[in-house]
Amino acid sequence: MANALLRRTEAGAFSHLFAIATKGQQSIGGKDAVQFFLKSQVPVPVLKQIWAIAAQGQPEMQISQFNTAMRLIALAQKGVSINQQTLEQTRGMQTPLPAFQGIELPKQAPPPSSASGGVLSWTISSEAKANYAKLWEGIDKNSQGLLEGKTAAAFFAKSGHSREVLRSIWQLSDMNGDGKMDRVEFYVGMHLTKMVKMGMTLPATLPSELVASAKDGSGGGGGGGGYAEQPVPAVPVPISSSASAASSRPAPSNAAGGGALGQLNDATSQLRQEMDRLAELDAELVRLRGEVAELRSNVASKTASITNQQMLAAQKLQELRGAMNGSSAPQQFSGGGGGGYSAASGGNAFDNF
Repeated sequence: MANALLRRTEAGAFSHLFAIATKGQQSIGGKDAVQFFLKSQVPVPVLKQIWAIAAQGQPEMQISQFNTAMRLIALAQKGVSINQQTLEQTRGMQTPLPAFQGIELPKQAPPPSSASGGVLSWTISSEAKANYAKLWEGIDKNSQGLLEGKTAAAFFAKSGHSREVLRSIWQLSDMNGDGKMDRVEFYVGMHLTKMVKMGMTLPATLPSELVASAKDGSGGGGGGGGYAEQPVPAVPVPISSSASAASSRPAPSNAAGGGALGQLNDATSQLRQEMDRLAELDAELVRLRGEVAELRSNVASKTASITNQQMLAAQKLQELRGAMNGSSAPQQFSGGGGGGYSAASGGNAFDNF
């Protein structure tokens, strides 16, 4: 299940909790997650459901999966039933932050920080904008001022984000909804892509400071209001000054006089067709990679399910043998307290509870 779009207050608080839970690492394994999640005092069966939904069959959680788990824990603490549909059903709800025994959230949760220690921000710095401008100029080679949707999609797919994340980034960036991307919208999309890559969660709506910093000095986009749609400029056709001067004279009856210009236009047209075809192939490759990733995820999930069933069958067999021998099978954990977790099992972190 895709990670829910979180409010900025949630993203900051969850980043703070993630730093505590992981002790500064980039991910949290099942054993550490069990010990940390138990501090929420949410019943173990519910925590097991939360792990299954958020971890998606993986033995450890990255920050996006951890964020999902934190929101589900907060909902569970308020009595919301947890299942596969919970995230979608509560999308956009004003939910409280989760509470953990012995952990106090700061009144103003700190925003996520980069690996170098700098605070991440939705405001585009001048250095970042300069980098985005170089990328834009590399893509908009003909200086048309607009990128077609398929060209922009092929470029952003190189970020490695999932299709759902890329779809959300596009919906936020295409501010006038024309299916194309101008310079300002490209800056917005690039910054969203970069910040999500560095651990921030996509906002439900565009932060005003992001839009303002993307427009500032960019030469693109109007002032306030609804971000007026820009007309598609005509593609410039290279023409020499002599040809321009001759344009007022009648064209020759044969094609010899315009042969060089015609060949140039034909070559330009063929080049554009080849570039469009390359963009389509890139998009198709991204789609196929996404399907392969989904298949792998399904295989991992089914493998984990089979492993769980095998473990349950083995436990039942042990109990039956114990009953036949006049003694009951030993309990791995009594009272549901902080038990152990073996990453080698490949199952749910809470399977031993």
